Amino acid sequence: VIIRMTVSGDIDENHDLRRDENWDFVWYPHKSIEPVVNIQSGRKEKGGTDMPLLTCSAQSCIYNKGMNCSRGDINVEGENARCVEETCCNSFEERTKYGAENSMGHASAVIDIDCKATSCMYNERCKCTAGKVGISGASACEAQETECSSYRKR
Repeated sequence: VIIRMTVSGDIDENHDLRRDENWDFVWYPHKSIEPVVNIQSGRKEKGGTDMPLLTCSAQSCIYNKGMNCSRGDINVEGENARCVEETCCNSFEERTKYGAENSMGHASAVIDIDCKATSCMYNERCKCTAGKVGISGASACEAQETECSSYRKR
């Protein structure tokens, strides 16, 4: 289980907070809390997670909060994909189905991505290894109307 939280402050080499910036942290059970990424700059910390930075334009998704995802992880489909258009975010849920706002989860700039698009150069054992991932679908009403814009054929 990975728990995400955001605090304000900059992180120095000793992992101490300094200035007013927003950082995502990951807590690893039985280990420690480690800084992952500065949300404004996209700067990753050493020792943090290798989860991708996610930007999602599917603003009609119940999990989308400010172009970030509050679900915690997503599933990208595209088992036989040969191009971006043949992928989709299978975790997409239209906001109108469940109301105006998702009360569950904290929106995060980093996210765990399970990926079935095995022909993608960033897919390693069905996990996305891209540094930055974009999910497109500004006017999406269902998962098939989204796509992983970071998909690159091997």
